[in-house]
Amino acid sequence: MMRQQSGSRPAFGRCFGSASLALLCLPAMAQAGAQEEGATFRFEPPDGTRYVVTSNTTQVLDFGQGRTTSTRSEFNVRYSFRKLPDGYSVTSRALGGVVEGPGAEGKQFMVEVLKGASLTYKIDDAGRLVGVSGIEEVGRRLRETLPPEALAAAGDAFSEESMIATARADWEGEVLNYKDRSSTPGSVWLATEHYLLPTSDMVEFHVALKVTGEQIVGGKECVRVEFKYASDPVELRGFLGTEHESLLSGKKSFRGGARMSGRGHRIVDPRTLLSYGQKIERVIETTIAVPSRGHMPVSIRQDETYWYSHQPAD
Repeated sequence: MMRQQSGSRPAFGRCFGSASLALLCLPAMAQAGAQEEGATFRFEPPDGTRYVVTSNTTQVLDFGQGRTTSTRSEFNVRYSFRKLPDGYSVTSRALGGVVEGPGAEGKQFMVEVLKGASLTYKIDDAGRLVGVSGIEEVGRRLRETLPPEALAAAGDAFSEESMIATARADWEGEVLNYKDRSSTPGSVWLATEHYLLPTSDMVEFHVALKVTGEQIVGGKECVRVEFKYASDPVELRGFLGTEHESLLSGKKSFRGGARMSGRGHRIVDPRTLLSYGQKIERVIETTIAVPSRGHMPVSIRQDETYWYSHQPAD
């Protein structure tokens, strides 16, 4: 059985979409306390920050008429931060994980292949992701160990362009969509995010965010941010409330082959943008290639929970 996690351990952001790339997803962090009026989210993690993120994901594919498949996974990734004169260097190292469900043997093999692999992200002084190194090593490991049919099935998910695009989408969702926004309870704003689907396609969607309260976690003064996803902005009206409906003015529904909906919350330190807990529930309506049956419509439900185990700064 998969080991169950307990306690309050932080969580950072969304992972790379496929089970293997989830090991190398970017981090998100947190702390809490009474917020001064006019306080804003800042990306200023202390030099030497280190922690391990444990993510648990349940994914259910529903093809209709009672045809479903379900997988569960747990991954552990270590992150370390170095302050540079012009920003930060953030390194993630895959520590391993467990996959259960249909096709678990092949996915577990990929987990073992990537164990110990690392990516290093270069962040500029404005908090933007400007470079990723280590992708070449990840690609080499996969090419040398995976059978040709597995690489073909993955499409361009493991290409350098796809991995960088996914890393940038994750970073924007976890850092840039918060940075310089008001962190006082009651603050509400709208943003757009991108997510790499299990089909290797990138979907764009709206996200409404709301600071709903303050919370002390691990001695850190954090805030709780609740959010809701939707491809169609009309679906966000109830979450925003009539007093914030003007945020939807001029927003249009994202068209494409996939539709996104969902919600979740994040416990985050507004002074550093480090996370101490996060939960996401999302539903994706798309099509997926099924051997000998072509492309079939499918509803993908993903439930993700993240914990952080912080270590003393080195």
